[in-house]
Amino acid sequence: MKAEDLKEAFRHVEDSYLELVESEKRKRRPSRIIRYLLVACISLCLIFPAGAMASNWFGLQNLLLRESTTENDTTELTESAESLPAEEAGDGEEMGVPESTQETVDFSGTDQIGLSGYFNSPEMKALAEWQEFLAGYDTDGSLLAAVGNQPTGLEDRYALYLVYTREMADKLDEITAKYDLKLHTELNVVSPEELAWCVGGEFLTEEFLSYYGYIYEDGSFQFDGDVRLTGKQRTGFQFRRVVKGTFDEVVLNIGDASEYQEVPYRTSGGEMVILALGPNKALIYGDFERCFLSVNVLGGTENGITEEDLKAMADGIDFSMLKEGGI
Repeated sequence: MKAEDLKEAFRHVEDSYLELVESEKRKRRPSRIIRYLLVACISLCLIFPAGAMASNWFGLQNLLLRESTTENDTTELTESAESLPAEEAGDGEEMGVPESTQETVDFSGTDQIGLSGYFNSPEMKALAEWQEFLAGYDTDGSLLAAVGNQPTGLEDRYALYLVYTREMADKLDEITAKYDLKLHTELNVVSPEELAWCVGGEFLTEEFLSYYGYIYEDGSFQFDGDVRLTGKQRTGFQFRRVVKGTFDEVVLNIGDASEYQEVPYRTSGGEMVILALGPNKALIYGDFERCFLSVNVLGGTENGITEEDLKAMADGIDFSMLKEGGI
């Protein structure tokens, strides 16, 4: 693999491998951390297919990672699903799709989304600037290669991020200061029972089977699992909660966003979320005041997943508990 391929792969690493990074932080062996991240990159290439699902309104379009937004940007979002009036949909009913007021976006090619908020939020603006910086930094991989097995002196503050030079550390500090965001400082592996205790109770119905995950110091967390859908085999999913106010560098490759079909949906618990369905993948997500919640469903229409399946999944998640939570 060429250095530039390695650099590109780092941008799509799932955080589910960062518990390995946490253990390596104590050993202060940067190159081994990088090898773990590389394994994660390869795994993602197998998990996330090139094709995906579609939208031409305020859903996935406004999660797309784009070039950093300037302070003079006046582009506005339409109303978020959470802010829509309750009388417009009863429990468990689907909402009509509003037209977008923002500029046309070219959805061709492979699209990436952030999982920490919509594009005009501080979290997403910071992520866009950081990814823009990474795309033009150490393009030949020489700085990364020079790190080798040597400690960088940056592990204590930046072990949970892709930072291996002082210049990268300074840039990350500059961006997070600009948007008044904190950095993650701690990550711990948790069982499903421990995670439920942290949140304040069980938030999934019995149709869901969750596995060990990890949780950050601010209450952000992720875990993998399977869900039993009526008349279908178990389907894998990845659940992520990102608490606002802390910088999160996770990027999800969704393929071509123009292939997705989306609809706002009020769950049986009364919370508004977005359902997105496509050939090979599906998403359920909600932008709330305190956090951004997302479910990455590892199957789409070609696997027999339907919009009704996504509704059933959304009804089986207690978004009310998660959007507040005791953590």
